Amino acid sequence: MNISSILRSRKDKNSILKLPSKDNTPERTIQSGEYVSLFIEAINIAHTRVGFDSFYGVVYGDVSISSEKLPQNKEKIFRSPEGLKKHDKNNPSNIIMGRSRVINSIPYDGGDIEIEIGIFSVRNSDLAGPYISMIEEMNIELGSISGFSSLSKLFDVVNGGVRLLLGTTGAVNLEVGISNTFSEPTASKFAIYGKSPDETSGRSITLSENFCLVDENYKEIKDVPYLVFSLESSSERADWYKINGIKEAYEYLNKEIDTDEYDRIKYAEEKLYREIEKSRELFTSDAIRLKEMLQKKFDERRKVFSLQAQGEESIGPNLPELSSFPLFDK
Repeated sequence: MNISSILRSRKDKNSILKLPSKDNTPERTIQSGEYVSLFIEAINIAHTRVGFDSFYGVVYGDVSISSEKLPQNKEKIFRSPEGLKKHDKNNPSNIIMGRSRVINSIPYDGGDIEIEIGIFSVRNSDLAGPYISMIEEMNIELGSISGFSSLSKLFDVVNGGVRLLLGTTGAVNLEVGISNTFSEPTASKFAIYGKSPDETSGRSITLSENFCLVDENYKEIKDVPYLVFSLESSSERADWYKINGIKEAYEYLNKEIDTDEYDRIKYAEEKLYREIEKSRELFTSDAIRLKEMLQKKFDERRKVFSLQAQGEESIGPNLPELSSFPLFDK
């Protein structure tokens, strides 16, 4: 089963709705040079559509965002929310509410943002749960790898796992899903709604403060499957110090400093700079600024600490927390 083809085929059966902001503030176009994130806000799997007594709810999707270092960057989403694991369709609530970040701060370089995403119900079985957990863990790991060759190999493994899982005839239902291209993406909330565009035309559907969709009469919508997500952007990446590769290299340098061996410390310092330069999770301008900031700090420390071996200078023990560097302070 070609999942992308199935999602694209739902454009006449499902709708994508741009939800109004709570305070009716004007929408803002996402700008090139900003970091883009995607959040899942709410999920509803309608009771009447689920064909299995017990099932796993799975959110699956591909998001293509043109980034500075990866012009054809494709981010994969695979999540099975805790509330939809081994879920009983007779349970009074199939609504999962609350924000969950599924794509974190991609450096956006302009152009289209393409989103293919859907909610699948997977029949509960002895192997379904462990298999879903394995794919979910691999997909999370996929987002933390900085090496392109390793990234490509794991991407193929995750893709294969998803095809095997969601391509099982009779064991999987697509509850709601869509494929959409955002040519001028805005920082907004959107709902993928299980009714055709004709059926939703002119309707006023909003996201309540309780993170569920409500109709014109502010009545909670329960009998239609939907997925609410938001696109957000910022000129800063708040958690830059957690970026895999950079974080580990900084910790490695701190550890090597304890050896008091110049060659090992110098190697670790250069390794840190290499990780910063090649990171696909920072804009080049931000990476350069971070590298220069660290070099300046280390040079200041070299004036204070000296290394006994080879008469070289040392950057000294107990480096400050990486998060203490003011990368985005103006």
